[in-house]
Amino acid sequence: MNEDSRTKVRVALDLSLEEIEAEIQFENRRGARIFEGGDHDKVRDALERAEQIKGLRDRIEATRNDWKTLFPEGQTKGERETQNGGRLEPGVRTPEDRYYLPILESLRELGGSARTSKVLERTLQRMKDMLQDVDFEPLASTPDMPRWKNTSAWARNTLKERGLMCKDSPHGVWEISDAGIQFLKRGDSG
Repeated sequence: MNEDSRTKVRVALDLSLEEIEAEIQFENRRGARIFEGGDHDKVRDALERAEQIKGLRDRIEATRNDWKTLFPEGQTKGERETQNGGRLEPGVRTPEDRYYLPILESLRELGGSARTSKVLERTLQRMKDMLQDVDFEPLASTPDMPRWKNTSAWARNTLKERGLMCKDSPHGVWEISDAGIQFLKRGDSG
């Protein structure tokens, strides 16, 4: 196995951990909303699911640590970023899940749907104080795209998968779903 393959495995494990952390945060918020609703059976189910996800995270983290022990990196952070196609280590950029609410709120303000550029512009306004300097840096693979726009696109995909945004919107248009509107209403009242 060459260094490039070893790096790809390291990056895959790091990205997996980053996404699992985002899912844990999502589940924690979901559990809090269920708890506020008073459905104790669903609270127990949510806690059990969160614990299962945390167990998976711990196993992947152990695998990542084992990999690093077998194949020490021996490179500077800058060298790793160059080899990893510009990918950062977990925790350096603003996590994807921090984009969910600003995107949904932006869509609500824009009447439920809007061109991608308008949604991104409004989302950036909402997030400008929470974004890191690295979020404004261009991607190595797409030099004209800052990281925050790329992460916004991934956030949109996740929101579509979770049913909070419409999957059948016209090309270039983002649209909040009825479930997304209800999600925001529950957040406003809680």
